[in-house]
Amino acid sequence: MTICLCDEHFKNRDVRVVDECLTFFFAGSQTSSNATQNLINCLCKHPQYQDKILEELDSVIVGPYLEEMVKEGRV
Repeated sequence: MTICLCDEHFKNRDVRVVDECLTFFFAGSQTSSNATQNLINCLCKHPQYQDKILEELDSVIVGPYLEEMVKEGRV
């Protein structure tokens, strides 16, 4: 059964709409929090991957971002 925010259940009931939105928000944030905790835990148990991840972050994300900032004169 699929429930849509335009169903009769939600019609003229702002509190129910807000409650449904908050449910999605908190469920998503809890999932992200658990995933981050698991990642940190695994990295602590397997430090050989820490340097590899840091190198990739630097070359794929940080490096190009800094280059763009230099080109734009922000750094």
